[in-house]
Amino acid sequence: MGTTDRKKLAAWFMLLFTCFAWGGSYVSIQICLSAMGPSYLPFFRYLFAAFFLFLALKCQKKSLKVAKEDYMKLFLTAIFSITVYFYCENNGIMRIGANEAAILVAMMPIIALVANRLFLKQRILPRNMVSAVISLCGIYLVVGGVEFSNNKVGYLYMLSASASWVLYMILTKPLSDKYDGMVITFYQCIIGTAGFLPTLGMDYFYLSKITPEILAHFIFLALCCSALCTWFYTLSIERLGVGISAMMLNFIPVATFLFSFVLLGEVLAPMKLAGAVIAILGLLMIKEDEALASEKTE
Repeated sequence: MGTTDRKKLAAWFMLLFTCFAWGGSYVSIQICLSAMGPSYLPFFRYLFAAFFLFLALKCQKKSLKVAKEDYMKLFLTAIFSITVYFYCENNGIMRIGANEAAILVAMMPIIALVANRLFLKQRILPRNMVSAVISLCGIYLVVGGVEFSNNKVGYLYMLSASASWVLYMILTKPLSDKYDGMVITFYQCIIGTAGFLPTLGMDYFYLSKITPEILAHFIFLALCCSALCTWFYTLSIERLGVGISAMMLNFIPVATFLFSFVLLGEVLAPMKLAGAVIAILGLLMIKEDEALASEKTE
């Protein structure tokens, strides 16, 4: 196995770990929201993540220099992936519920495949489009066959969240070809954190409600989900491309379902289990574009 193949295999494992951890993050977010609001939680989350990434970069003596022509791209990736995404997602879930939100987020791979074609000029493999649709159907069963409401604002928020994440991936791809993934993630955390400052005055934070359990879940969110997993995801975009990295996000609802079963004691309903199997089978159909693979080896 060559160096390129080993890097791609490592990227697959990092991507799977990231989606699994992000799936578990919804349980931790639910617990932490009892003490800090939907703006304070990501603000402190990514502030702590930036601090630990800075220490890691200093220990490895990596340069933090970024060319001036890339400032705006870096700024936009941070705003889209952290500030806009979490603001829209939290507001969307408040209006339409987690199940409907999960279905709308599961449409992200399809949006990403189209955007990948329009902006990065990479072809859409029919096999990957079929994979995205199959996994979407599986997720529909996992979240219990949702009944859609008439809250158009909630749908708009969730579609905006999906669109902002796709824009983040499209803009991050050229940056990841040029800079170290950890450096990109560090700046994204810093800028994304600053983006929440105008909203903190309208949010809540109860220091007296911070318990050891909430602190443990917060550390998991900050260190694992924000710092480590965001870095892993950046590397996945670089090595596997935008389309595959987006499609694997459909594993997140499946992981959330498994975490809810283990940690919250939710019932393992046969229909949800079947949906999880269908979603995973759909994801197993993903195939990398040979043209993209050849670009990486040149």
